[in-house]
Amino acid sequence: MLSRFFVFTLHWINESCYISEVNKPIYFSACDLLDLVFVVDSSGSINKADPGNYDRLKQFIIDVIESNTFGKIGENGIRVALVKYSNKAKIMFTLDAYNNLDDIKKAIRSMPYDDGKTNITGALRETRLNVFKTSAGDRPGIPNVLILISDGTPNMEESGTQLEGEAVRRQGINLVTVGITSAIDKGLMNGLASNGKVIESPTFQTSDLTNIVATLSEATCTVTPKPSALPPNTDCDLMDLAFVVDSSGSINKADPGNYDRLKQFIIDVIESNTFGKIGENGIRVALVKYSNKAKIMFTLDAYNNLDDIKKAIRSMPYDDGKTNITGALRETRLNVFKTSAGDRPGIPNVLILISDGTPNMEESGTQLEGEAVRRQGINLVTVGITSAIDKGLMNGLASSSNLIESPTFQTSDLTNIVARLSQAACMVTPKPAALPPNTDCDLMDLAFVVDSSGSINKADPGNYDRLKQFIIDVIESNTFGKIGENGIRVALVKYSNKAKIMFTLDAYNNLDDIKKAIRSMPYDDGKTNITGALRETRLNVFKTSAGDRPGIPNVLILISDGTPNMEESGTQLEGEAVRRQGINLVTVGITSAIDKGLMNGLASNGKVIESPTFQTSDLTNIVATLSEATCTVTPKPAALPPKTDCDLMDLAFVVDSSGSINKADPGNYDRLKQFIIDVIESNTLGKIGENGIRVALVKYSNKAKIMFTLDAYNNLDDIKKAIRSMPYDDGKTNITGALRETRLNVFKTSAGDRQGIPNVLILISDGTPNMEESGTQLEGEAVRRQGINLVTVGITSAIDKGLMNGLASNGKVIESPTFQTSDLTNIVARLSQAACTVTAPSPAPTLLPAKDCDLLDLAFVVDSSGSINKADPGNYDRLKQFIIDVIESNAFGKIEENGIRVALVKYSNKAKIMFTLDAYNNLDDIKKAIRSMPYDDGKTNITGALRETRLNVFKTSAGDRPDVRNVLVLISDGTPNVEESGTQGEGFNVRRQGITLVTVGITSAIDKNLMSGLASSGKVIESSTFQTLDLTNIVATLSQATCKACDLLDLAFVVDSSGSINKADPGNYDRLKQFIIDVIESNTLGKIGENGIRVALVKYSNKAKIMFTLDTYNNLDDIKKAIRSMPYDDGKTNITGALRETRLNVFKTSAGDRPGAPNVLVLISDGTPNLAESGTQEEGQYVRHSNITLITVGITSAIDKDLMNGLASSGKLIESPTFQTSDLTNIVATLSEATCTVTVLPTPAPAVISCDVLDVAFVVDASGSINEEDPGNYDRLKQFIIDVIESDAFGRIGGNGIRVALVKYSNEARIIFTLDTYDNLDAIKKAIRDVAYEDGKTNITGALRETRLNVFKASAGDRPTVRNVLILISDGKPNLEESGTQREGDAVRRQGTTVVTVGITSAIATDLLDGLASNGKVIESPTFQTRDLTDTVANLGRVLCK
Repeated sequence: MLSRFFVFTLHWINESCYISEVNKPIYFSACDLLDLVFVVDSSGSINKADPGNYDRLKQFIIDVIESNTFGKIGENGIRVALVKYSNKAKIMFTLDAYNNLDDIKKAIRSMPYDDGKTNITGALRETRLNVFKTSAGDRPGIPNVLILISDGTPNMEESGTQLEGEAVRRQGINLVTVGITSAIDKGLMNGLASNGKVIESPTFQTSDLTNIVATLSEATCTVTPKPSALPPNTDCDLMDLAFVVDSSGSINKADPGNYDRLKQFIIDVIESNTFGKIGENGIRVALVKYSNKAKIMFTLDAYNNLDDIKKAIRSMPYDDGKTNITGALRETRLNVFKTSAGDRPGIPNVLILISDGTPNMEESGTQLEGEAVRRQGINLVTVGITSAIDKGLMNGLASSSNLIESPTFQTSDLTNIVARLSQAACMVTPKPAALPPNTDCDLMDLAFVVDSSGSINKADPGNYDRLKQFIIDVIESNTFGKIGENGIRVALVKYSNKAKIMFTLDAYNNLDDIKKAIRSMPYDDGKTNITGALRETRLNVFKTSAGDRPGIPNVLILISDGTPNMEESGTQLEGEAVRRQGINLVTVGITSAIDKGLMNGLASNGKVIESPTFQTSDLTNIVATLSEATCTVTPKPAALPPKTDCDLMDLAFVVDSSGSINKADPGNYDRLKQFIIDVIESNTLGKIGENGIRVALVKYSNKAKIMFTLDAYNNLDDIKKAIRSMPYDDGKTNITGALRETRLNVFKTSAGDRQGIPNVLILISDGTPNMEESGTQLEGEAVRRQGINLVTVGITSAIDKGLMNGLASNGKVIESPTFQTSDLTNIVARLSQAACTVTAPSPAPTLLPAKDCDLLDLAFVVDSSGSINKADPGNYDRLKQFIIDVIESNAFGKIEENGIRVALVKYSNKAKIMFTLDAYNNLDDIKKAIRSMPYDDGKTNITGALRETRLNVFKTSAGDRPDVRNVLVLISDGTPNVEESGTQGEGFNVRRQGITLVTVGITSAIDKNLMSGLASSGKVIESSTFQTLDLTNIVATLSQATCKACDLLDLAFVVDSSGSINKADPGNYDRLKQFIIDVIESNTLGKIGENGIRVALVKYSNKAKIMFTLDTYNNLDDIKKAIRSMPYDDGKTNITGALRETRLNVFKTSAGDRPGAPNVLVLISDGTPNLAESGTQEEGQYVRHSNITLITVGITSAIDKDLMNGLASSGKLIESPTFQTSDLTNIVATLSEATCTVTVLPTPAPAVISCDVLDVAFVVDASGSINEEDPGNYDRLKQFIIDVIESDAFGRIGGNGIRVALVKYSNEARIIFTLDTYDNLDAIKKAIRDVAYEDGKTNITGALRETRLNVFKASAGDRPTVRNVLILISDGKPNLEESGTQREGDAVRRQGTTVVTVGITSAIATDLLDGLASNGKVIESPTFQTRDLTDTVANLGRVLCK
């Protein structure tokens, strides 16, 4: 019986395993993809009764991950981590540690037992902070699941357990709890679980544990995806800000001047440079003080200028009294942050809570009220003054989980925290873009949850009948729509000791039946269990099988006359679970005996509706209030508010034309065509036409064929005629090819796709792909990543439902059971709705190379493998002529030393450089060398060709010029068959080096996916054959891909107008203005105008001022006139403010910024910032992360060169020695060229500037091979490390300079000392010399992991803002954990650490060490001899410290 149940359960899971997208179920295919962590109790109670319990527990974990429910364990499937806990938590292995089941099972079995106490809080915290993070293998976008196993009750940090559970869940982690034996705290474990219910095993016996495997697997697969949070808003120009200030007796107890200092502190905060202007359209300020009660001193709309606010703050009287933080937060939330008190919709809300102690009124509700504040979208910042504060409470209240502390009330201490407080206030999360509340009560799933406990009829036996009549009055009120299947559905639940469902949402469809059922509800008597009532309603009423309708608002009306006295500790948590499920929770409290704080906290709007008695008159009075609260519902949340406007769309139908369509009935294809016509004729879509809905049609079987593009037809009749005439194909089903063809050749400008208009692709199929099927999901991802809304329609039950769900943007296929007209008609409305719920596409990264290709370092990488001449011996010669045609085309400038440089590489089994960039300086020599290139034959090694070109062509010694754009043109006729697994990775290395990679594929035998994936543009250039005509046709395409002109830019000049400009010569500023004019008049830039180059101008000194925006002027003369009339300022130099002003108020649509046009900011300065200087680099980072190319121009030697280099996107400023016209003229060309070379690369690593400040870790091989040939090798290696840190390249060791750590490795890694161990060179040298030799194997993976996790962390001396460098030294190849080495290297680099690899002797794995290094190249020493090691010291210094 057990086995049959087990199989049934797993079958159900495989059909219905789903992830909840912010509370809305979306099907998730069979638990194939999870980041899963087991958190296991290792306390003393486990083995107390039976020493075999712990082993059974470990076997239980293995049974769970081996169950049929889960997909394959592995890097791209299920990842597993393990944490054990007793007094403390210990991570046994992280998510990236093991990639196969056997290794995981072995690691689980070897986990030692601890004994000790039970610290669940610490276990949850450790897992949340240090397991679910990218550097430990957590994958963005993959569901996180934490399985907590315990046999008892926490007895360490127990007061914080529920709060930590909330933090886990708030991070989007599905928390599953498993309780073993009856000793567990069931209320706690229910409260912790994401689904509100612990999974229980009565004993540790194998039979009992086995019984819960299926239940646990099911709970694990029902996961909530990580919330895609909006990025924090760091702009302090616009905010609704409330200060909530402690006015209790303790403030002035020690010093009567404290309160005045506190008031001055508030004034200092709002006067700080961080905040923008105080005013109606800027920063609004409110003030609340609290002691026994909270009192609003002034609201957000009270004052519009700083002086009035300062005056009001200073006049705020002192209270004395107790400390009621709960009341203060509630008062501010309900009565300050509301529209009638000046709160502005869409503007960030910030509440700064200031206290010097611990609450002693309403203290049990403080954390809950804090949660209510945060849930309302308010950024809660906490400030604690003196050590008397409750630090745990204040951390828990803060949105950042980190309070700001001042040791005393002294002015000096308070002043020190102004900057930190301002920063915390500015890191705000915008109010969630919630859908407007629905105030139409025509459509709702409504559940009444009614108190039937003993207290109801205690005073008057008629109360319960009056309560039932009250419910009838509510649903009969004018507010509600019609009761019925398609209108208002009603359910009824009563509760006392337990909850009982009287009827569900699908039980009755008319009002009379519902009234009859309400009146017949019997009275219970008994206790009051609100927790159980909420849970029962959430789990068993609001579910599809009980009549709940997807997409229809859920409302739960809870009615009570008292205080819960059963399961009371879990009531608020269960209320949170209800609200998190998207249910609008309305609370009604009758009589004054209710727990008002509890009922307020439960309600979705934060406020209970009260009736003073059970009398009919009182109950009647609240019907209207209740109806209003019920109808103001928040729809079940979606990730982003969907756009449902179908008036403007680029819509492509992609239609299955394979053999299976007409197999059962030759009329199916005609019905399918009519179905498409029905969709575009439905009322949902707007008007078909050039400026409305554009339609394209693609059919597919073996191949995809575009029937017509988006610009083919502009009226409905022509489109219908074209659809009806589409012929039937027969053949196989190639969905991958259909999606790719549509993505690349339908949704493009030349085929009628419009920029900024939503793209929708409707894919229709009746089966399963049987061509290119392995690539279908990947191609679907590429479609969605391009911003296309992918809607899938599956006809008949033969479809691969998991695949079609996975392809759809909303995660759910629309199904029609047959091809019959009636079935297809039924899904027209659903399909139209799905098509209209679109996400506007994100703009793709823009690449704008230098104008007319006058300056390029260009390498052709040419296939010379056997397949080239196989069909025709003349192909290779045609290929060589093709290369000549490209470089002779009109697109390119002159071939010469200072123009276009060309290199040539051929490849087959290996790559061979034919000539480098500095070999030839004229076209004739290059053509001759190309024609003489011999043919190879052999295999196809694209990986080797890309690597050889990257490392040995694009380097200075081979003629590569530092400031000139690199282009690599890769030509191939097939698929790689040597080193093929590394091809995409090497392509990434090429692109990361800033090289534009253009791919040319000749013949249909190419791997189109691979070649598209390699290309910087994401698209291969194709020639159908080797024939001259076909090759000639793509010359122009290739030239265009290589050389786009500088015709389209949004360009802002940000000009220094500070006092130093004219100090030496009053004519400098005029020369500077002329310089700007010279730049925009230079030949490099295209035409100034609305559709060409747009220009803006900003000047700065103390503040920044926009002179004109991008849409102000459309011709050159007006711009020149405006530049010349720009007045001079004098004053200080505020570069931070200038960059911020330009980023926020110039590069925005309302100021003329165009979505598809590259943004360039040219910053000009003659000195060093002396206002807001600490924020300059950070603001530069914001500019660059906004996809703005930042070019810096420094005039005179007084500039801060390091700063200006660091700000520049290229890492290099442009310098003019003086303000003289001759010097400025000399840099016009350089600046124009830099402006046109706008490459938006993926998050480039920061430029390396100097080695004065570093956190550096040496990771040293101590394996057996080191001393194998010579016992003195290890000593020489230690001396080598000393030589490196003593070299001139490095700055001062210690303090605020260079910090050093040392890790050695053989079988395992061992930290010898951390970054904070030694502060002087002598101590470090002594420690290095003392380190002992190990012998053993070589585990580079473990060494990198240990360093990443336990050296580069704050508690080990790592400094947050200082660059991390890891120097890995090895003499051989890894032979332990070797499969994970590259992946761990990726994890290290992804953490922002620069990895430098040093290989000693020729036995090293060069490819591996190249791949690990951040610059892609190992530093090699041929031997362990001192002279060789000495030579590598200089190389190492150069790599680290440019």
